[in-house]
Amino acid sequence: MSSFQKQDGGLWKNTKKDSDKKPDATGHVFLTRDMLDTLNEFARRGDPIKLSIAAWTREAKDTGARYQYVKPSVWDGNSGGGGGGSYQKQSQPQQSAYRPPEPEVQPNMDDIPF
Repeated sequence: MSSFQKQDGGLWKNTKKDSDKKPDATGHVFLTRDMLDTLNEFARRGDPIKLSIAAWTREAKDTGARYQYVKPSVWDGNSGGGGGGSYQKQSQPQQSAYRPPEPEVQPNMDDIPF
């Protein structure tokens, strides 16, 4: 099994659906560290956090079950494009502007003259 360095996932038919209140499909999506860094930066700025998801119908090679292959991308909030906003490409690593605060240096109590 791969180490999942890509962003992707899937939705499968919910085989345990026994009422209209349960979802038609369930699944998962993997996010890269770069995507998480970008989302974290948006959160620090107070910007909306939103992912776009594209889906393709596929068939599992091992079971033959049909599912929706999904691929997320980070929504950057700009207008334009078919979905009403543009998306950040995740193929190149992004540098986060966030830097953790420097640790506060505690004075050596033996150096205080009183």
